[in-house]
This record gives sequence, C-alpha cells and structure tokens, in this order.
Amino acid sequence: MKTFLLVAMLTFMDGTPGPLLPIDTFESYEACFDRANDAYDIVQQISIDWEDYMYQSGDIRPLAHVYLTCTEKESI
Repeated sequence: MKTFLLVAMLTFMDGTPGPLLPIDTFESYEACFDRANDAYDIVQQISIDWEDYMYQSGDIRPLAHVYLTCTEKESI
C-alpha cells in the first residue's frame, strides 16, 4: 500500500540546505498536498523550534525558508 509523507525541507540564510523533517503520513497524495498547501501552523512551529534550538545549542544558522513537499512511501 502506498502512503505519502509530508516533509519539511529547511534552507538556511547562507543558502545551505538544512535537515529534512518528516511531518506526517497520508493515504493519498491529494490529502498530503492539501495539508502542505495549508500548513502555516507547521511552518510557524518549525520556526519557533529552530529559534529555541539556536538559542540552546549555539548553532546560529537562521532559517531562510521552510518548504513542504509530499513524497511517496511504500508501506508493508
């Protein structure tokens, strides 16, 4: 059975790519795509969490962009 994974792709201010963050799984591409298009809350939470991480770790690489995309995932 196919499932679709909503993934956040982070990009830092210096243009370097950041980590890929798995967010949620969906049974259809359409459901995943709809969530990606209405994900202001996810982007806001990632931004808040990254600010906290920078403050606590000393890793000072501000985020420039958070992109959301859906990728196909095979399940057993």
